[in-house]
Order: sequence, then structure tokens, then C-alpha cells
Amino acid sequence: MTYEEYRAKLRPLTNEELIGKINQEVGKPGWVAARGRYLSALRETVLERGIDGGEAVKTTGLSLKYKVKLVGNRIVQLKESGEFGQI
Repeated sequence: MTYEEYRAKLRPLTNEELIGKINQEVGKPGWVAARGRYLSALRETVLERGIDGGEAVKTTGLSLKYKVKLVGNRIVQLKESGEFGQI
């Protein structure tokens, strides 16, 4: 898929669904061009909604080290022990 096709698929999703998409990518070590396009589209979709990406979503990329949750309008990384994978 192209970047634009990924964007078109992500735009209709709710904010919570976008958070779920980010969490699906946490811990995946593989990297190919298609995944890069997908993650770029995911990041841009989050940012265009005005969601505060916190430490997880920045203009330069996504941090996929920890799962995240949406608290109000801010994405928060779940760094505390026992929270990883608890979504």
C-alpha cells in the first residue's frame, strides 16, 4: 500500500482505535518499507487531530517501546512495570 492509501484507511478511525493501532506495533522488531509508510501515516493521522503525542508520537517519529493510552487529549506511555501489554 502507498502512504496515501494507509492515510485513507486510518482517517475514519476513532482516537481510541488509533491508539489500538499504535499498541499493535509495540514490540515488533521487523522493519520494511511498507511498515515505514504505515507508521508515518499513523503518526500523521494522530498529529493532524491535534492529539498531544507526549513522548510516544512526535513530529519526527513514533516511539514503539511501550504501549500507550489516551488520557484526555494526551497520549501517555505505560512505562510502569506490569503495564506493558495490559491493554
